[in-house]
Amino acid sequence: MTAPGTPIEISEVDFGDGDVAFAADLPIPPFGEAGFTTEDLSPAAREALEKVGSWWPRLWPDVLDRLEAGIVDHGLPLKLEQSEFTGIVIPVEEDDAPAKAGDIHVSLQFDEEIQWELLLRDARVVRSEVAF
Repeated sequence: MTAPGTPIEISEVDFGDGDVAFAADLPIPPFGEAGFTTEDLSPAAREALEKVGSWWPRLWPDVLDRLEAGIVDHGLPLKLEQSEFTGIVIPVEEDDAPAKAGDIHVSLQFDEEIQWELLLRDARVVRSEVAF
């Protein structure tokens, strides 16, 4: 796994219809990698993706523990080893109510149409919840 603080490789991805965003692949051991994108090409979006990429080696073990516990707690039909998921990284606006708790919102979207919402601040998960 990449060492904490190591810069990640960020590219631009074109989703068609004029939708362009930043993208990066982040490691999710032992499952391989997951693609993370932003909603747009704004400087704030790039900075948020850079931060998440830098924090990811410290975040992933906690995120994985929360995912595994949540799957059991909610009785979800989700098997992480068989799932592909993507992440959307969204900078939180200062005037947004959740900003008091976190700086960056990450939505993990699984192939089973289950989403996991994370709120991050300073390389820590400050809130996580499942959304159906």
